[in-house]
Amino acid sequence: MQPAPLAGLRALKAATGEVPEGRDRVPAAGYFDPARAAHIMVCGSAARHWFAGHGHGAQATLARLFAQGARQLILTADSMSALAAATAAFPGSTWASDATESTLVQHLRAAALERLPQTAVPGVMLEVYGLGVLLRGPSGGGKSGAALELLARGQRLVADDLVELRRIAPDFLLASGATHFRGFLAAPGLGIVDVGRLHGPDAVAERARVDLVISLPAPGTAPAAPEQRIHGQRRTMTLLGVSVPQLCAHPGPGCNLATWIEAACRDHWLRLAGYQANRKFLDRHHHLLTASNNTLSPCN
Repeated sequence: MQPAPLAGLRALKAATGEVPEGRDRVPAAGYFDPARAAHIMVCGSAARHWFAGHGHGAQATLARLFAQGARQLILTADSMSALAAATAAFPGSTWASDATESTLVQHLRAAALERLPQTAVPGVMLEVYGLGVLLRGPSGGGKSGAALELLARGQRLVADDLVELRRIAPDFLLASGATHFRGFLAAPGLGIVDVGRLHGPDAVAERARVDLVISLPAPGTAPAAPEQRIHGQRRTMTLLGVSVPQLCAHPGPGCNLATWIEAACRDHWLRLAGYQANRKFLDRHHHLLTASNNTLSPCN
């Protein structure tokens, strides 16, 4: 069967319908890869070269990709004549397009991104030591001031005031800011500042994964309980069905909030690596108590 023609990107959108979200870690769209499936796979020059050298195993590869989640193949104009016969055994749909390979993939990925579950939350999104950190808290609670100092220390701004969130995988939440206002920050006492102009273009990140939520307390909030001096106030926040670690910030008098956030991010990296300082502290405390009790002589 010959691939059905797609005349331009409008026809592509109509033919492919609603581009899938890419659940179960299968990308919504991508270039042809014999080792990894995408729901919609674009076959261009790379696919043409692969099929030319693996004709004997093409049918088995196409069947395996279909089993992994591939549902549609799109052949570009420069590969259609060479691949029409080779891809005839594909169990899903096969199309032909006059658009270039990169244009097709870009369009399909953009369409998939638009369909992802999304929401917007108030806050400031930063990248601190490579971690995506969402600062949340009441207006006037210190988010922008802390962000301003963190940026001066070399951290990066993703979004200010309104953070757009998209779930791109079951456990992956992507944050970004409004395109037209990217790089702008409302600085206390200064008004709007252009972070890219102040600190250079590298100080602004287009997007970042949400790895950690740090919530700032409202004015008048009671201080942390005594047991939280050891364990901290750690919770989990659910955003778009994704569970994200959450820290409730209680820096205390004399503690700089930006320094506290940097320490929290360094500690989070250690926890991701399997090291928890509070557990190490309690283990040593228990060991010392046990050793002390063993050396005590019974009273006569």
